[in-house]
Amino acid sequence: APEKVAEAAPTPPQPEKIPAPEYEKFVLGADALFHFDRYTRKFMLPEGKQKLDELAATLNRYTGVQSFNVIGHTDRIGSHKYNDRLSLRRAATVKQYLAEKGVDANLMKISGKGKRQPVVNCPGKKVTKKLKACLQPNRRVEVEVRGERKK
Repeated sequence: APEKVAEAAPTPPQPEKIPAPEYEKFVLGADALFHFDRYTRKFMLPEGKQKLDELAATLNRYTGVQSFNVIGHTDRIGSHKYNDRLSLRRAATVKQYLAEKGVDANLMKISGKGKRQPVVNCPGKKVTKKLKACLQPNRRVEVEVRGERKK
C-alpha cells in the first residue's frame, strides 16, 4: 500500500513589507543661527545661513516625506511667556528659510518649547557671561523629518 505523505498546509500570503520611514533629527545651535536673544533673518549669522543651506540640501534629498517638525528652544533666562514666543519665532524663521530653499512648507509644522526641554542644567541665578555660555546648548532649533532619504 502506498505510504501516506503529510501535506504541508499552504503558506498564507505574506503582507508586503513596507519600509518604515526613516526618522532623523537635526539640531542647530541657535547661537550659530541668530545673535543672542534674536530671531529674525536680519539677525541671522552667516554660519547659520550656511548650516541651513546644508540642511535644506539634505532635506530636499528625502522622498515620501510625511512630516518636518521645526522646534525652537531657549535657555532658562527670561519668563516662560517671553521664551515661548522667542522659540516659536525662531522656528518660524527657520521654516521660512528652508521653504525658500525648496523644502515643502506644507509639510513643515513649527512649535516652540521655550525653556521646557533643556539639554544642560547650569548653576547660578545671576545672568553672567559664564551662565550664558553654559546654557548655550539649550538655545537651539531642531528639525525632525520622517521620510525616505534618496540614496
